[in-house]
Amino acid sequence: MGIVLPVLVYLSGCCCCGGPGPEEKHHDEATVMSLLYQQRAAEYRALCLQAFNLARARVDEALKNAHARKLAIITDLDETALDNSVSGAWVYFHDTTNSFPLLLQWWLKGIADSVPGSVSFFTYAFSKGVDVYYVSNRPDSSAIVKATMKNMKSLGFPLTGDNDSSHFLFLKPHTKFNSKEARRKYVEGIDSVIVYLGDNLADLDASFDGVSREDRRVQVDRLAGMFGGRYIVFPNAVYGDWENAMYRGFRGVGSPSLRQRDSMRRELLDTMGKDF
Repeated sequence: MGIVLPVLVYLSGCCCCGGPGPEEKHHDEATVMSLLYQQRAAEYRALCLQAFNLARARVDEALKNAHARKLAIITDLDETALDNSVSGAWVYFHDTTNSFPLLLQWWLKGIADSVPGSVSFFTYAFSKGVDVYYVSNRPDSSAIVKATMKNMKSLGFPLTGDNDSSHFLFLKPHTKFNSKEARRKYVEGIDSVIVYLGDNLADLDASFDGVSREDRRVQVDRLAGMFGGRYIVFPNAVYGDWENAMYRGFRGVGSPSLRQRDSMRRELLDTMGKDF
């Protein structure tokens, strides 16, 4: 427990930790199909393999040209390299919406599986002399970093040696919007980045930090030519900024309860005003 409590205090200050109170004890049914898609759908697996095929093509293309600096990849971890769907299912079956203490336990256990194709791709890139930087919004806690590295080493990811955490750039406290921009800039100052990988648009570009759902769509269209090339997106229908953006500013609700979130989700469904 000596490790857990300091990190819980840290997590309680994160914008992502707001949630419903203890009075709510019913399942978030909206997560079931999303989790099943990630765990059971062959289409999900195909999309991940497709994404890594694109990333490998980008690596091969970059290796054909001479570069003054070493080449690198910047990748997110959760739902890009590591599959945490088991923890989501555990939260659902334990009838709770307050998932962060459980998520903390999950990180410290270090038992996540790999996203399909991830180990093969990162091993390949590393074998070609390409640096891999794991840029995650897991808290920058020594215990969590070490547990994550141990987890990834057991799965076969490169650059996970016991005494070298320099390729793991986790979230420091009080980072505005939980932005990864400063960490990306740090890597860009060292190496020439080939490709950025992530399941969340903010994993790729600062244009998506803390913006509304409408602005997220505008920025996607503005950067349309980057996707499938420099930016590669992985499927994640379980959680992410896409969901948080739906609730932000919704009739003044700051941290909506599960009941409120369910109502908002229904209200945002588009039927084009048609009756069938």
